[in-house]
Amino acid sequence: MSWWRRASARRAGELIPGPDGADLLRDLPAEPPPDPGVEDRADRAAPPRGDRRPARRGAEPVGADVGDLPRSVRRYVLPSERLVVAVRRHPARLAEPVASAAAGFALWLWLNLELLDGTPYLPELLLLGWAALFARAVWHLLSWRVDWFVATDRRLLLTYGVLNRRVAMMPVSKVTDMSYNQSLPGRLLGYGEFVMESAGQDQALHDVDWLPVPDQLYLSIVAEIFGVDAVREAKDKLRRR
Repeated sequence: MSWWRRASARRAGELIPGPDGADLLRDLPAEPPPDPGVEDRADRAAPPRGDRRPARRGAEPVGADVGDLPRSVRRYVLPSERLVVAVRRHPARLAEPVASAAAGFALWLWLNLELLDGTPYLPELLLLGWAALFARAVWHLLSWRVDWFVATDRRLLLTYGVLNRRVAMMPVSKVTDMSYNQSLPGRLLGYGEFVMESAGQDQALHDVDWLPVPDQLYLSIVAEIFGVDAVREAKDKLRRR
């Protein structure tokens, strides 16, 4: 070994002085081989960025995470509660107000062009009527955005109201029966109505209509309230529909 290699090895600690003054090569511990399964496990644990999807809103149930709820609803859920489902009303609830506003505008436009030439003040009055229908549709849209039905492991909540905020609540332990109604339009469009019965006389939360994906919601809530056996019975009822 040349003198510069011996000097660099001595500085690195790879050479130690022997008993006769000669340098001996130190036995360095070998580094353990890398575990090939570590990277595979890490890749499986963290999904790629392209597969991460935002929380679903509206007609789809929010995942079982309170952080996915909007702030206006999250403040009514206790930190100790576990979220089961949370949904807005079905968008079909907006069909009638929006259709009325559209039909009113079409009627006003047709009358204004065909029949109301030279009639004083009547076009303005009809325009005011259409503006009222349009304002009604906007109000229903705002109400739909703030209405949420929330089920936790302890309570059933219904938050509603645009100006005056209201919260109807029923403890899960008080629910003695829950029926599920679905009309023909509801079966075609995918919404239903839940009717809850409790042991007490006065119920702040009795029926909730315009609920989306009602089969999935019904099974999730029944499983939380009555247990797995009740879910089997509920599935049998749904198959017979």
